[in-house]
Amino acid sequence: APRAEAAHVVYSPLVEQGEVAIELRGHYDIDSDAARDGAQQYKAEFEWSPVARWRTELLAEFEREPGGGLETTEIASENVFQLTEQGQYWADFGLLAEYAHSLEDGGHDALELALLAQKDVGRHEARVNLTFEREFTGGADTEMAYAWQYRYRLGERFEPGLEMYGELGDWGHMGSFADHEQQIGPACFGKLRTATGAFKYEAAVLFGLNDASPDATVRLLLEYEF
Repeated sequence: APRAEAAHVVYSPLVEQGEVAIELRGHYDIDSDAARDGAQQYKAEFEWSPVARWRTELLAEFEREPGGGLETTEIASENVFQLTEQGQYWADFGLLAEYAHSLEDGGHDALELALLAQKDVGRHEARVNLTFEREFTGGADTEMAYAWQYRYRLGERFEPGLEMYGELGDWGHMGSFADHEQQIGPACFGKLRTATGAFKYEAAVLFGLNDASPDATVRLLLEYEF
């Protein structure tokens, strides 16, 4: 599966200048197949937005295969660039660029680029990410993936929603929908303010739409903004 699916998340193209945050996100797969059941991936991040329209992040990724132990698999540098002013066009747009250095034996460094879009209408918000990933090794293909999120802004502390994640295959030979992992499920989001910052959470339960996908995936994101 593409690295983009590690520790599922849907990025916003909007950047808040001056924000500093630490974040932990991850997912846990549940499946009737023992080769899939219990697979886990996590990402720990430090992020900072030093100027308007640019957020930079340092990440470490951890992974646990079914029956194995938790291992550190890569470190990465990630940057989000806000391309348009919020509300300037029919949607807000941004770009994500990440360089990942593999720590696994036989692993390869990789470059990930993603187009980010967000649309707000009243209390309704929708985000879409389209990701392209390529490893630095001979004969590598450019892998594509997508992520979609909807949330209803019921209140800052709790927002119900829906998420969908999936693979699109390799550039030039995508294959059919059934060939790749596709997941969808309910989600919730919220922010709890403190005297010194804000605590943000996201949670979702995603269900597989085909045999290529785990039966279910539980995802969780916890972030503290200073």
